[in-house]
Amino acid sequence: MGRTLMTSLGYVALLCAQCLILMGCSGKSLILSISDNRKDSVDHYSVCAQVNNLKADSFRVSPSISKIRMFNQLEIPDFAEARLSVRAIDVNGLVIGSGYSSTHWTANALVEQIDVTIDYFQEPYRCSSQTGFCADPQYEQRDIAWRGVWLSESGDEGWAVGADVVYAPERPLRPRLSHYTHGRWELVPDEMLPSGLAAQNIFINAVWGSDQTHVWAVGDRGTILYWDGVRWNDISRKNTCTYSNDLYGVWGTKQTIGVRGTADVCKPWVVGNNGTVSCLDGSLWDCSRKVELTSNRIAVLRKLGGSSPSDVWLVGGYVYCLEKNCPAYQLLMKYEGGKFVEVNRDGIEHPGYLTNISGVGAEHVWSVTDTAEILEWNGKEWTARQPKTRDNSIDFGALDKDMNYVNGFNAVWMGAQNDVWIAMYSGKVLNWHMNSAGIESWNVSATPSPLALLALSGSDSCNMLLAGHADYRAVYLPDELPDDP
Repeated sequence: MGRTLMTSLGYVALLCAQCLILMGCSGKSLILSISDNRKDSVDHYSVCAQVNNLKADSFRVSPSISKIRMFNQLEIPDFAEARLSVRAIDVNGLVIGSGYSSTHWTANALVEQIDVTIDYFQEPYRCSSQTGFCADPQYEQRDIAWRGVWLSESGDEGWAVGADVVYAPERPLRPRLSHYTHGRWELVPDEMLPSGLAAQNIFINAVWGSDQTHVWAVGDRGTILYWDGVRWNDISRKNTCTYSNDLYGVWGTKQTIGVRGTADVCKPWVVGNNGTVSCLDGSLWDCSRKVELTSNRIAVLRKLGGSSPSDVWLVGGYVYCLEKNCPAYQLLMKYEGGKFVEVNRDGIEHPGYLTNISGVGAEHVWSVTDTAEILEWNGKEWTARQPKTRDNSIDFGALDKDMNYVNGFNAVWMGAQNDVWIAMYSGKVLNWHMNSAGIESWNVSATPSPLALLALSGSDSCNMLLAGHADYRAVYLPDELPDDP
């Protein structure tokens, strides 16, 4: 990995080279201005950039440089969005502060300036800036499993949901929520939970928000929770179509919440067992989208996602019985004509579940399975992707004694069309990236978690949260220029 501190000129040249994949080096420029009142404690800044749906890798910048000309002479279309995340790193390699900002190029503007202010973390919440995911600095293994995460658009606030893991009959599940704010993770105390929730023997399985004051979480037995920016509320009884069914997925678009009868009535979608599909239309829950499969198949819906109200995908599996050992087969569906339509990839049944799906546009969608398969949608068809790590150290076909895939996939996050992250059962993270020359690379990062990683999500390819078993909660902190493969 490259760790050379770059000069201003070197930074511009390299960033421009990285962004050739975007649209060539001529035309417009962006000036990054860093505002930092504690600059003397900074060894360098780590800058991670994304333009529209393409990621430009992370770079190191000297603290002596307060203004940097980026994307120099780049042909960027009018109104393109640039997102910049800046981390302040001290001499010990700790992330001591961060800042984020975004801008859209205005029409006919050749130069745009984006200002980023560095906010500093409290000392107990500073952590190592090694490339990859940084665990909660106060992390210690506990019997908590986190099944869902969500991060706000600005990357400084989010949530994790799950439960205390049951290891004995006398120790039932206990639902858990954790709040992430600017480098700090905190468990939500009982007094901040809806009345009686802490005593329920359930998992909270997924979480999603349209912004910091509109967040939903779903769980077992039809549980639906809503965060209004002040407190969590139990709104389960308002949704009669999800009653008693375990819910595994929640997702929506960042459109106006609470307005009924608009083109996108689902804000958000909620899915789960027995083909359960429900969506919030204003203040009312619509139950008309339930999935009914043919041939006596029962749908078990895990997750859904997409890029717009007209581009929504649903994944999970189907079974022929509800017995404990009843085999499952992969299920993939697309929202068309007011209902979810099954997509038959090749006419055969594929064992296992599609566990997650993520996309950044109608032509860029990835899905993963618990049998270590990766599928990519290019706007016309689904194709299988075969990961090839540099040292071939990962056996993606390996099975344990119970015939489960050791390196199966639980979650996928597509923050950019040239950058995809996948959380694995083995406690590792798989990253696919395409550089400016169009060369693909697959890299695997280990984490301190000794058990499965269960959830991965973010606001873009520079800002992500990761969580799993053993109370593992982490934030992505890029701080290096990756070597080309």
